[in-house]
Amino acid sequence: MIWYLCLVLAIICMAISIYILFDRTRGKLRTGAAVLIMALAALIIYVPIFFGQFNSMTAVFGDIINMLQVITLDAGYVEYSDMIREAIRIPSVARLYMAVQGILHFALPAISILAAYNIFFQYYAAFRIWAINHRKRPLYIFSDCSPDSMVLAKSIRANVPSCDMIFADREESEDYAEEIESLRAVRYPASIQELPVVHRKNKDVYYFCMEEDDEDLNNALHLITRYEEQDKTMQKHIHIFVLSEQKDVDVMLDSTNKGLIDIHVVNVPERIAYRLLDEHPLYEHIKDGRVTILLAGLTPVNIALLKAICWCGQMGAYARPKIFAAGIQSSGIERSLRHEVPDLFTGGYDLTFLHCADLTELYQRVRQEAISAHYISVAMEDDSRSLDVALSLRRIFYRADDTFTNCPPIFTLIQDHEKRAMAAQLKTPHTNEKRRVSYHLTPFGDTAEILSYESLVHDPLDALAKNVHLTYSSIFSEDGRIDVESELEKYNLLEVNKRSNRANALHIRYKLALVGLDYTGRPDVQEMDLRQYLTPERVEIMQRAEHDRWMAFLQTEGWTGASLEQVEAYRRAEISGGTHKCDLMKMHPYIQGFEGLAELSEMLEGKDTTVYDRELIMRIPDILHDHWNISDRTYKIIQR
Repeated sequence: MIWYLCLVLAIICMAISIYILFDRTRGKLRTGAAVLIMALAALIIYVPIFFGQFNSMTAVFGDIINMLQVITLDAGYVEYSDMIREAIRIPSVARLYMAVQGILHFALPAISILAAYNIFFQYYAAFRIWAINHRKRPLYIFSDCSPDSMVLAKSIRANVPSCDMIFADREESEDYAEEIESLRAVRYPASIQELPVVHRKNKDVYYFCMEEDDEDLNNALHLITRYEEQDKTMQKHIHIFVLSEQKDVDVMLDSTNKGLIDIHVVNVPERIAYRLLDEHPLYEHIKDGRVTILLAGLTPVNIALLKAICWCGQMGAYARPKIFAAGIQSSGIERSLRHEVPDLFTGGYDLTFLHCADLTELYQRVRQEAISAHYISVAMEDDSRSLDVALSLRRIFYRADDTFTNCPPIFTLIQDHEKRAMAAQLKTPHTNEKRRVSYHLTPFGDTAEILSYESLVHDPLDALAKNVHLTYSSIFSEDGRIDVESELEKYNLLEVNKRSNRANALHIRYKLALVGLDYTGRPDVQEMDLRQYLTPERVEIMQRAEHDRWMAFLQTEGWTGASLEQVEAYRRAEISGGTHKCDLMKMHPYIQGFEGLAELSEMLEGKDTTVYDRELIMRIPDILHDHWNISDRTYKIIQR
């Protein structure tokens, strides 16, 4: 009877051991637990053999020695076969008993080697992190191992050769082992929240939360909670980047006490849209005083582009952009936008949604509207489909007759680096003799450019945005003097302020274009003196454009205008902090036309807000010259 009982118990222990080994939720110690249970199975299977030959103490000692010999591949497998056949009279059960023995002789050493490797890896990684903690070099920490994190890590290593890197890897995947080794980085089998990182004064530590949106937000909030009690001088050297497209991430982080921790919410689709509008401004494609834009595909990139076009398109005397947005089964997206940003549909923006039932209808509607478009963005669900739609559009313009004069650029979202290089080569071998157009696609949205050291850690637009914030702070101060460090702390408090300042910084190029100017980072050009160039008429043109831009930006963020009665109502309810705007309800009385601002300011017993816009226009050179020493990048104002 003891033979059958030990056989059943050994099989149960083996099953439990294998289950634990493959159950990743049990953490990094699961291989050790699997070894112990598998060793118990080896002890149990040999109990009838040793206890049938020796006394109790000798049998226990012999069984343990035999189990250790199994682990080291030194135990004999067949030497007890005759005893097993004699004790177990049923041949099939005897064969099963020996088979289980054989599996144990193979499985136990294998799992033991795996456990030893994991323990070595664990302690080796812990030793390397201990060494990193005692160095003062910049430290970059990634929340997981993924293609995006590898792209960013390679860019950081190229720009900062003397730095440390840690990849948190709960999955313990071997997929990126070679790349991590080539980056001289440490892979630690834990979540980013569990990393044993020790912060030191004057040592910059950068966290990159690059997993799923919910997980990224949880990681960021955990890190903020961990470090908000740190010394203020240490907090300044903690930088947390949260890659997220969630709409409520800003709200969640703004409601958290962050201290002086440097937080960055990175919305990749939005950054792609901003870069496109900066490198290929709308005003370069205006015809007959207006620009018509076609967005093919209602993906996150084109939605971000749609919103940015609304406030980038505030260009003084030019008519507001006419926007066509085409998407497959996109009625739900329109309903969502109507709820989130109502003024987008009631604020005078010329926006038309083209709802298509399938890809065939999308092709037809896009081709129909493309003929009159001046600016086309194709951003479908994947690179291949974007390329298909863009090539289909390109064929329209090739087949157009001689009277066709419209030649819009086709910007195609291609995020894969190799496909992007291929698309850039899709140029025609010859030009049309009459139109002299060699039509080609312009790929945008390269992940390697967006997720790079220069784009994230030293973002040029972010540096301009900080200069915008400091310039406004100087304008609002009584004597023009400000405490830069204190003002930058205020800048980091609210994500909505950062977004507004980034939009302001991006629109500088558009305001300058209204008076025939632009800016460049080239050092070998002659700079214009903006203050001498600006006549009162030109100042007013740019001033109006800035107010229109500010108003449109707030509207695309879901803000609406507030009447004087509403201002009084939310002031009495004490939900506006005593100011004329209400962040909670996203209402602002100055969301109205430029002409009535001076009178409204008087009614609200405040200063004429148009003065602030005028001052900002006059101080654009300070912003572009990096007056506040935010970065080492400066720009010169030039004639277009």
